[in-house]
Amino acid sequence: MAHKKKEFEYDKNKIALVGVAVVALILILIALIIGGPESSGEEVLVDGEEVAIDSIEAEIVEEESSGTEESLVVEEEGSTVVDGINELSLQFSTMPDFDMVANLPEVVLELDSANGEITLDGSALIVENGEVQIEFKEFVGSISLESGLLDIDGGSHKVTINGVVLDKNSEISVSADALDYDRAFLMGVSFSSLFLPEGDGTLEVNNKLTYLLENEYIDLAGFDGEIQLIPDADEKVELYGTAENVGVGGSELDLGVE
Repeated sequence: MAHKKKEFEYDKNKIALVGVAVVALILILIALIIGGPESSGEEVLVDGEEVAIDSIEAEIVEEESSGTEESLVVEEEGSTVVDGINELSLQFSTMPDFDMVANLPEVVLELDSANGEITLDGSALIVENGEVQIEFKEFVGSISLESGLLDIDGGSHKVTINGVVLDKNSEISVSADALDYDRAFLMGVSFSSLFLPEGDGTLEVNNKLTYLLENEYIDLAGFDGEIQLIPDADEKVELYGTAENVGVGGSELDLGVE
């Protein structure tokens, strides 16, 4: 009987020791979880050596599903290519040269004066009261830009001069050669490719990334949108729309993200 009592007490001691060990192990695990190294500025041991963990901050922008691909930025020697763009806006210091045949919903021209530089239905437009604003609705024809001057040859279904609408049932022909102007606005343009020589400006992509451009060129592919030309401004070109691809480069490629 005494032997059985000693055996029972021995079993109780074993159970107590196991319980203490389990509790100690749980406490150690809790301490490791709570007091473990943080992911910012802490150091951990890897193969007996201390390794610093640098913190990386990233802002995740949630977007509505639009069925379009995300932008892909690829850096090549001397250039950066942004592919799969949804939207872009560009303010730039140098003008492109282009020649297009287009059907544009609206064209707006602002001039210091109109002394025969523009011809409407074969007659020279003359406005004696200084500044002139001309709006063309549903313009169909060719527009070219070279060295900052516009050539226009086409027709419009509605022409407005300083707020006065020309009343005519048929299409009004429009022509101008090497037109000097204060501002030109073209809505609904499409360029399979458009190259802007090296200059300075700001490029915003998908309302998320803003590139500060210095002595860099812009090479657009598949652009659809609107363009504004202001020859006497520091930022002579403003583009708003979408593009399939944007190439950025120059003698000094140094894109700063704002």
